[in-house]
Amino acid sequence: DQVAQLCRYQSWLSTEASAAGALGPQEAPRIIDRHLNDSLAYARFLPRGSGPIFDLGSGAGLPGIPLAIAVPGRRIILSDRSQRRIDLLERAARVLDLDNIEVIKRDLESFAGEIDVAVARAVLQPDQWPDVAKAALNSGGILIVAVGEASQTPSSADGLVVVRHD
Repeated sequence: DQVAQLCRYQSWLSTEASAAGALGPQEAPRIIDRHLNDSLAYARFLPRGSGPIFDLGSGAGLPGIPLAIAVPGRRIILSDRSQRRIDLLERAARVLDLDNIEVIKRDLESFAGEIDVAVARAVLQPDQWPDVAKAALNSGGILIVAVGEASQTPSSADGLVVVRHD
């Protein structure tokens, strides 16, 4: 079932999301490697538990939607500040029949110490994330963020960094 859902999401990304401008026109051939596989890599760093996972600046739902498919027992909250992207994310959740997704319209800056676990991809520059984590996360919370291939961040693995708020 999860593989079938990921295939439906891949199709949705290459058609609806691409047509809506949520993915660049050259991204369709790279959806599996660059977007789905990269998003699924976040699952390795998720702490055990049952609390929600926030996808900050979800865009087309990456990495949140693949994580919702991979970890169906966890609630995934997709957040974005753009109403156009919110509408697109709500459509994706309906098309994929994902009942563990909640979509909310919020700016990164509006989260104030209320998140235990967050993920993000392609929203800010790597050096900006520690400040966001400090503001948005509860004490002890973690943010898993993509830093890109060019990053020299020593704590990165698979282009991901875990930022902890102590």
